[in-house]
Amino acid sequence: MKKPLTFNDYKLLQKLSFNQMNVWATSMYKSGYEDAKEDFKNEEEVAIITTAELEEFLVNEGFTKKQREKIFNKIFEERN
Repeated sequence: MKKPLTFNDYKLLQKLSFNQMNVWATSMYKSGYEDAKEDFKNEEEVAIITTAELEEFLVNEGFTKKQREKIFNKIFEERN
């Protein structure tokens, strides 16, 4: 895992344009995704969750119906 942001990093981020911030946020997301993907490969146990449990979790977290549909579509798209 990379070092958390410092105050100087925060100050630099404040000066970024929308496009620069978008590129930065996307790269941070991809980096975290790859780190988690690598960590997951080393795990022996996998949590099993039903679609109903996931739906309930997403509702409780405040996701809209449209957002939940996108999430489910993405999950089932990647399975195939």
